[in-house]
Parts: sequence; C-alpha cells; structure tokens
Amino acid sequence: MAKFKFKYGTMGAGKSQELLRTLYNYRTRGDNVIVLCSKLDDRYGVGRVTSRTGDHQEAIAISSMKDIENICSLKDNPVCVLIDEVQFFKKEWLEKLKEFFVIENNIPIIAYGLKTDFQNNLFEGTMACLTLAEEIKEIENICKFCNKKAIMNMRIDESGKKVKEGKQVDIGGNDKYIAVCHYHYLKGKK
Repeated sequence: MAKFKFKYGTMGAGKSQELLRTLYNYRTRGDNVIVLCSKLDDRYGVGRVTSRTGDHQEAIAISSMKDIENICSLKDNPVCVLIDEVQFFKKEWLEKLKEFFVIENNIPIIAYGLKTDFQNNLFEGTMACLTLAEEIKEIENICKFCNKKAIMNMRIDESGKKVKEGKQVDIGGNDKYIAVCHYHYLKGKK
C-alpha cells in the first residue's frame, strides 16, 4: 500500500539533497518519477531542485490548482512522486495529489520541506503534510553556533542580525537564513 511521507528539517539540513538521492535510486532502476517543486522558489531557476552541494534536477513548477490537475492527468505511470519545498504548497493541492496518486493509484508521495518559518509558525503546506502523511521523519541538522540539534530557522539581515518581523515567505538561502538550536534562536546570536 502506497503512503504519503513527509520529511522535514531546518534550512540546510539536506532535504533537497535527500530528494535527489532518492530520485537517483529510482532512476538507476529505470523507474519513472514525477518531481514537483514550488514556482515560488526561484533561487536556482524556476522548476529546478538544487541542493547546496550543487546537484540539481529539473522539476515541474507548481503555482496553482490547475498545475496540480495537469499533473494528475499525466499518463506517465510514475512509481513515485517527489515534492521539494512542500511548505510552499497549498493544502488543497496536497489533498488532491494524495487522493489521486496514493489513494486512487497506489503511487507513493515523498514530500520534503521546512516545518516552521523564521517566527516558528507552521507553513500551510507543512500543516497539510502533518495531517496527511502516514509517515513523518525529521532530517536532522546542527546549530550554526554550537553542537546542539538545530530545530529553528532564523532569518538574518545583511549584517547577520536576527530578523524578528516580516512576511512569512522571503525566499533565500544561507544569505538570509541559518539553522539554530532553540537557545540561539532566543538569543539571536552566539
């Protein structure tokens, strides 16, 4: 029986890298896999899953329910659906994907993304994954300032100081976000 799996971690934990490794394993067997990403994440180009190590793969960029409906009408017979940056997906999109692939066609979905934003609030896509997933796994990371487990995403400004306010989605990488333990999140620095 296929499952919806959610793998989450902080910024820089290796979520995209793990997605690419999983894709590689399927492809070495000759399997067809659908790779989805959010159109919002354009750091490395729209429709591209890229890890911090530089590995990358083209993906189908999603920005609407119509995109999801088009995916569900594909006749490619995938063995798996992989989703990068799932926190940017809408709840209704994920519900439709699960219904079509997992429930109706017995095709697993593995979604990768952040659990919380820089203010420690859940994203819509994350909240949906937490309620839809049959399996949830954390991809662990280490605090930027100590050897404790990083559980928070801290947004920083150009000078490296903690940003406390702003819109939830502000796309960026190491230049805007660091993964920290709860202590360093509260303190805002080392």
